[in-house]
Amino acid sequence: MNLTIKTLILFVALTVAPLRSGNAASIYDDFNDNVTNAALWNVGATGSGVTTSEVNQRVEVSIPGGVTDPLSFGGSYGSVAVFSGDIDVAVSFDLLQWPATNGVRAVLNIQTVGPGLSYWVVERVSGGGADQFGEVYLTDFNSSVGSYVNTGDASGALRIARSGDTVSAYYLAAGGWQFLRSTQVDPLRDLVFGFGAFSSDQFFGDQAVQVAFDDVATVPPPTAIISMVTGLLSLAGFGRWRSRTR
Repeated sequence: MNLTIKTLILFVALTVAPLRSGNAASIYDDFNDNVTNAALWNVGATGSGVTTSEVNQRVEVSIPGGVTDPLSFGGSYGSVAVFSGDIDVAVSFDLLQWPATNGVRAVLNIQTVGPGLSYWVVERVSGGGADQFGEVYLTDFNSSVGSYVNTGDASGALRIARSGDTVSAYYLAAGGWQFLRSTQVDPLRDLVFGFGAFSSDQFFGDQAVQVAFDDVATVPPPTAIISMVTGLLSLAGFGRWRSRTR
């Protein structure tokens, strides 16, 4: 296992771990109130000077130039809630400060809860250091990295979903979701999800990077939603979340 994968595992495991469990309802957050909703999110920030802030009606992760850490550094929001069954989650991103070959990854992931960590990640990456693959979208499914797509996108959206025994990853382009990759998974494992930006000393280009995330939405299976519906407003909200994640 190379260092790229090791740092990713540590980043995901340490900053997206849930505080409590329970079957989750749909989540949508536009971050417009500029206040972190502690009932929804665990906030992570590791590395000297790294910040994760809900400001400007979005979540901003700032990584200053010159951060050094042999493992992983960066910032993230991770779901407090745990999801059973199907999940479909998407988040938009904006690369506010993104110099060439900066070595940072803007990521969206889902991962299992409990012993035997498994994870599936879709990323917008600027290759740096030992990673010389340029500006790309890619996937990392349990240490298997691939599905490289060259891009110049400074803004867009990432999406990852588990449906039954299949996890699939997408990015938004040309007005629709572009498929990257799918794989077979255990449909019975509970999941959490997270999004953020990270790097490590081996890959970081020692240049300041800032990434914003916005409009995160999840859609568990309809049966889970229906069981929680108490009125027409809840049904309308479900339709709104579904439209955002398609």
